[in-house]
Amino acid sequence: MRGLNLYSFYAILIPGVAVVLGLVPLLPAGLEVNILTAVVPVAAAGFITGQAIHTLAVLLQSVTAVDELSTSHRELFIALLRDQKLLFDPNISEDLIGAFTNRVNSSMSGGLETKVIHEADITNASLDPDLQEAPVVPWVVDSFQPIPAKPTDRKPDRMAAIYALVRGRIHIDGRGRSRVFQSTYAFCRSIFVALPVIWGVYVAYAISTTIGLQSIIGRVAGLDQASSLFYTPIVANKISEPSGVVLLTTVTVLPLLLLFYRATKQYKRYYVEYTMVDYVTITAEGD
Repeated sequence: MRGLNLYSFYAILIPGVAVVLGLVPLLPAGLEVNILTAVVPVAAAGFITGQAIHTLAVLLQSVTAVDELSTSHRELFIALLRDQKLLFDPNISEDLIGAFTNRVNSSMSGGLETKVIHEADITNASLDPDLQEAPVVPWVVDSFQPIPAKPTDRKPDRMAAIYALVRGRIHIDGRGRSRVFQSTYAFCRSIFVALPVIWGVYVAYAISTTIGLQSIIGRVAGLDQASSLFYTPIVANKISEPSGVVLLTTVTVLPLLLLFYRATKQYKRYYVEYTMVDYVTITAEGD
């Protein structure tokens, strides 16, 4: 299992903890919690919740209609190299795309990438079990064919292989701003998906309170009002009307949803842009 890295921290742990803390007002009002002893359970619950949110975000991105938000960074990268018409303006310089293409052709065709990847694999295999479980496929680089000059001749599967090799090179080097933008993009995407989830939970609480769901369950189960089944959440002590809970949740979530909607699109573009910049810069150092 890979240790907690920058991506896991920003894209999984923080959004998960945010969801857990966002649902704290639904805990029983009389519950006493020691902050110090709650840190580990909250972190564990946050990581599990964050992983679920991250998986949901990736799933939604793969099944929704292709637009500026749902297009993945990999799809955007491939579309830029193939000069495909997009439903939105990616706002990435054609000069940068050209410089990146030239750099890929000059660096990979000479076997540079094979040497670097093999050295990193040998050095880090004992430190990272994932490298032992996922061996390098050197033939991908050894049989490298230059990226065709005409974008229409650039096959999607070949561009996907280029993307994987480029990301591997940047990751092994350990530098470059694209890694930060990747984590920030994934963080914004996870929060964007988590916000409607939080809103939905509070709406479900308001509906269940309005229809008296606890009383209905209690009568069916033959329990009285003193049963532990019934409780007053923290939020009920502050806002007595369920409609007020829905209103406050909506007013809080909606601006944040718009903010992270914009941020998700912006940082995805930054991530793809700086992936190209990082590769050009890092591989040029050996010249």
